[in-house]
Amino acid sequence: MGTIESAYKYEDQLSSQWDLKIHSLDGKADKIKFKVQSTSIPFSSFDVERKKSGELAFKGYKEIDNFSVTLRESSDFSTFKFFQDWQDKFYNRDTRTFNTFYSKADYYKSLYNIEITFYVGMVIAIGIPYIDVDTMRPSYSFFGSNCKPIAIENLSLDYSGSGPLVFSVSFACEKTKLYSV
Repeated sequence: MGTIESAYKYEDQLSSQWDLKIHSLDGKADKIKFKVQSTSIPFSSFDVERKKSGELAFKGYKEIDNFSVTLRESSDFSTFKFFQDWQDKFYNRDTRTFNTFYSKADYYKSLYNIEITFYVGMVIAIGIPYIDVDTMRPSYSFFGSNCKPIAIENLSLDYSGSGPLVFSVSFACEKTKLYSV
């Protein structure tokens, strides 16, 4: 009988230790970071069907390529403006028409890569993580390539709360992958 690796061998990955960066494909607009409230990282799934014999069989593979990120807005609305300007590369709101790209190079200048990186903090005592930006090291990253902003969700305004203003942006990516850093 084989040995079972203990799940207690490693510290928990804390959900608050990650960031989101947007990179241009050519690397010129590298490392734009946003204050992120929440996100769901897309993975993949298998389609299964039950055969007449009762056995479950794999039917197909589905790569999930759409996901959304909920962002915290800054006081000058620069976050919202960034995503609205990005959408404007594809659509003219005045004429209500999609923009024409005159070359593939022009089209690819309008796409960005998205990277969500998870970090692990240093452990200073048994089971007690020490969280400091200088001691954080990347552990895993989710990477979406050739992404497009497909939706900017409505801003929800409320006088009764004093929390930050948040909104969600949905993306479609041509390829996604999760990899160890």
